[in-house]
Amino acid sequence: MNNFQQLEEKKMNEYPNSTKDVKKRVDKTMDIYRFVGNIFDLYFPKIVGYVTTMLGGDSKTAKSSRYPNRP
Repeated sequence: MNNFQQLEEKKMNEYPNSTKDVKKRVDKTMDIYRFVGNIFDLYFPKIVGYVTTMLGGDSKTAKSSRYPNRP
């Protein structure tokens, strides 16, 4: 066995559940990013529409230009 294999074995014996802990942390982080992305995707277009209307823009023309084939 070479030195790197010995070092790897030693570290694995010191922290037997380290890979499970890292996976849990990564999964939690990804869940948070997914949640923030869903909130952003859901509410950001409405906020932009409200700001456009407050600044004097016409929300009807913005909607009709998005889907030009619909009445």
